[in-house]
Amino acid sequence: MLARAPVVGDEVLAVSSALERRLDVRVVGAEQARRLTIRPVGRLNSARRSGATEYSNGILNISSSSAPAGARGCGRTGALVGWFYQSDGSIVPFSVIEGPGIQDNGSGSAAILETALMMANLHPQNTIRFAWWAGEEQGLVGSTDYVEGLSDAELDRIALYLNYDMIGSPNYIFMIYDANESTFPAPDGITISEAIEHLYESYHTLIGEPYDDTEFSGRSDYQAFIENDIPSGGLFTGAEEIKTAEQQAIWGGVAGEQFDPCYHEACDDVDNIDLHALEVNSDLIAFAQLAFAYSTESVNGVRGKRVPGRRIALPTPAGPEGTFAEEGGGGHGPGAPGA
Repeated sequence: MLARAPVVGDEVLAVSSALERRLDVRVVGAEQARRLTIRPVGRLNSARRSGATEYSNGILNISSSSAPAGARGCGRTGALVGWFYQSDGSIVPFSVIEGPGIQDNGSGSAAILETALMMANLHPQNTIRFAWWAGEEQGLVGSTDYVEGLSDAELDRIALYLNYDMIGSPNYIFMIYDANESTFPAPDGITISEAIEHLYESYHTLIGEPYDDTEFSGRSDYQAFIENDIPSGGLFTGAEEIKTAEQQAIWGGVAGEQFDPCYHEACDDVDNIDLHALEVNSDLIAFAQLAFAYSTESVNGVRGKRVPGRRIALPTPAGPEGTFAEEGGGGHGPGAPGA
């Protein structure tokens, strides 16, 4: 198991409106310090700008020793992890325009950055690419531009994509994107791998936390990846959907209120986070990243290596609670363009 690496220096990341500067985060491990650099990946095509705003994606790699030099993909069996930031000149640009954006999507952003810090001194079998996607709320701008800019060979190097958009909703339920279609049909013409969902469900079962399905509704940054046949998965705790009495009985909270009462509102501040939901999902994100960093065999058949440390036997998934089976929904998914 990994211990949390202490951070040296200021933990507040200041960013310009287009990630003009590089973000350097120094990490101290047991034997050495290694610098993580979140670098801007150019300004996006002019057709993908919104008004006078220019967007840039941010990219951070934790590379395997066998990663191709200069590769824009992720290495032959690499994993790509994404969440979005909204860059509107704010000091911490993880927000939607209407509010501070601490839950949407500072929650996913913080969990992924912490995972990167924990993994900084590893040299895993596969390259892990962490990505900040620009302009998600304006129509999945950054992630779409990134995928469209990859060659077929670069796309082939991406073994899977993981999406963490809103993972600490105050009135949460735990949701996993439904790849096996136990509740929601897959998008037309799309085949989605079940292996990622299976890992998430097994972990929830291991720790005794109930979960439900959420739909691949096209409302977050996985969309461009699944349209290019890249296996995808992710976690979600709810946005504007109203919690039912059945869901309250399972997860607590308040029936009749939104999963995120401050969704796209000015009150999406530091008080708009459920710390238990954030902790459970952050642990699961780190667990999944570590697993896929060493092997993606369950997803694409490419053998890797065993994760160092104590073996963990994952149980058979208990199955989703089925609270959306009758009425549809699945939390509606975050970040609908224009929502």
